[in-house]
Amino acid sequence: MLDILWFTLFAVDVALIVRLRRRIRLRPSTSDFELSAYEAAFLFGQRDRVVETAVAKLVRDGHVRATRSVGLVRVEGAQSADPVEAAVLYGLGVPRSLKGIVTAYRDSEQVRFVGEELAALGLCTTDRDRASVKEFHWHTAILALLWISITLLLGTSSPGLVVAVVLVLYTVSIASGVAPLTKAGEQIAARIRSGSVAVPGFDDLTVADVALRGFRFYPDADVRDVAYNGRPPSRRARSSGGGSSSSCSTFLCSSSCSSSSSCSSSSS
Repeated sequence: MLDILWFTLFAVDVALIVRLRRRIRLRPSTSDFELSAYEAAFLFGQRDRVVETAVAKLVRDGHVRATRSVGLVRVEGAQSADPVEAAVLYGLGVPRSLKGIVTAYRDSEQVRFVGEELAALGLCTTDRDRASVKEFHWHTAILALLWISITLLLGTSSPGLVVAVVLVLYTVSIASGVAPLTKAGEQIAARIRSGSVAVPGFDDLTVADVALRGFRFYPDADVRDVAYNGRPPSRRARSSGGGSSSSCSTFLCSSSCSSSSSCSSSSS
């Protein structure tokens, strides 16, 4: 009789979890919208990708420089009307690595607002969604632990004991495992990747590549290395058997550095 009670409680909990996860994933979405470059970036890498895309655009536009010794830093007098870019520029008033600026601003109000806008469109899940699912999962785990404890205290054998142990392990492993995108969001992301949905700002391939795949696909290798490591690759690593190489005396500047006269060229 006790086993029947436990199984009933578990069945109700699991049914509620499945229903909640399904409701979140299948949240209705409107088709009447146009995504910005940062909203598109959120679909592919959430808040971290939004900050990376902002950094890429600011470097590309010459508002942020990559320094040899310490990483990324704002160019004096640089400004932007975009709230995400403005927040990142403010944070780069002192030199930082890419990891430092992402960590500092991924939870900023401006970046979180991008996700909130997508959630309002039914394209992504929210922190509240994840908290709700997590709460239901832990409720199931607590019931399972109670079942295990009572069974052991009474010294009785129960066929449901194995089920209870499995439920605890399952809950611990995926308690907060809610996908960041809804089904509609995944469909839009796939259409953006295929090029069937136009995104303003993606005509700049640098912005598009970073938004879709991350800063490691920024086209300038020197800027990438400075952003991640605080220094460019060595001249030996960049040269190919006695060809010409270029360097800046103080800055690696923006991505245009590799092709503009702001870098001095030297031939070996």
